Amino acid sequence: DYFPYNTQECAFDGGDCPIPQEVELLPGCVVSYPEKLGNGNCDLMGDCDFRLPYNSPECNRDNGDCKQVEGYPYCYVHYPHYIGNGYCNDHSGYNTQECAFDGGDCPIPQEVEGLPGCVVSYPEKLGDEDCDFRLPY
Repeated sequence: DYFPYNTQECAFDGGDCPIPQEVELLPGCVVSYPEKLGNGNCDLMGDCDFRLPYNSPECNRDNGDCKQVEGYPYCYVHYPHYIGNGYCNDHSGYNTQECAFDGGDCPIPQEVEGLPGCVVSYPEKLGDEDCDFRLPY
C-alpha cells in the first residue's frame, strides 16, 4: 500500500487506507493515523501513510518523535546517529539534501539516463528483479 495507491485519486488504495484527517491540535497536519504522533517512534513512512507528513513542521516533527541531527538544521530523523556513520541509509529521511545525503554516506542522487525525472543514488537497483518499495525506487 505505497504511493501512488494511497491517494485521493485512487480512493485511498480502494478503501484499504483510512481517509487522512487534520489533527485537531496541529493545524495543517493531515494524517491517517493520528495515534502515531508522539508515540515515541519517528514515523518517516508507514503502510498507508507513505507520503503523509508525520515528520513535517505541520505535524511538529511527528509531535516530537523525530529529532534534529546536530550540524544539520533541517534534518529530522529517528536515529540521528545513523547520519554519517559510514553506511548509506538510502531511504526516506536519511538520504535527503537536508541530511546531506546521509551525512555523505550516500552518493548524491543523479537523474537516470532514459528515465526523465528518475533521480536515485543507486541506478543499478532499477530492474534488478527486487522491488525496492521505498522512495525513490
